[in-house]
Amino acid sequence: MNKTSRKVIVVEDDKMLQTVFSLFIQELGHELLGAFTTADEAFLLCEKKRADVVLLDINLPQGTDGITASNRFFAEYNIPVIYISSYTDDTTVSNAINYSAYGYLVKPIDKVSLGITIDLVCWRHEFEQQKKISEQLLEYIQHAVFTLSLSGKILNTNRAFETIFKTTNAVGKLFYEIIRLSEDDFQTDIVEEVLKKRYHTQIIKLATENEKTIFVQCNYSLLFDEINEVYAIAVFAQDISPL
Repeated sequence: MNKTSRKVIVVEDDKMLQTVFSLFIQELGHELLGAFTTADEAFLLCEKKRADVVLLDINLPQGTDGITASNRFFAEYNIPVIYISSYTDDTTVSNAINYSAYGYLVKPIDKVSLGITIDLVCWRHEFEQQKKISEQLLEYIQHAVFTLSLSGKILNTNRAFETIFKTTNAVGKLFYEIIRLSEDDFQTDIVEEVLKKRYHTQIIKLATENEKTIFVQCNYSLLFDEINEVYAIAVFAQDISPL
């Protein structure tokens, strides 16, 4: 299995530890972009080169402190940070968790632990970035996109959901409780239908406040987790009413 090489910056004021971490990073197959004793030096490099992760001493005696530096690495350069520290007290760890930390390693640090943490942190950051982009795209498409739990409750929606179904604050409610079906339409157990067929298309008739009937086509499909078990239903809906 090919290992992904990451571009890493080290910020550690102890020169000996800085050398050790730098060697570990290169031996793990990653690219060392730079090793610095202060975060301010690393910021200058980030203006010129793109790093995948920063290995950062949380207790820097000179220049910008570790917590502030972590926030800046993430806010300005979108780079996740792995804190390295000799401290295990609740206050230090709590601060690390609350301020942009993706990982926390306690000195002395071995090469294997460092390698695993770099891989996990980079994977998590990439996943979050992809998820954020997907959510932004969903917000601006004209069709309603939402997910249902296996009990029929709405888990999340995009902006178009409110426009098509003429309702707000739908998350957490049963799908058929928040839409106004036309009198001649009927409610079916949609979860049961989708579980049987794996994919299902349904046209429902909705009554609007001015008593106008609109037709909405809903396409349902199953969502599977990493062990191939169904955990939710994805729904893509569009208004197909005649003009």
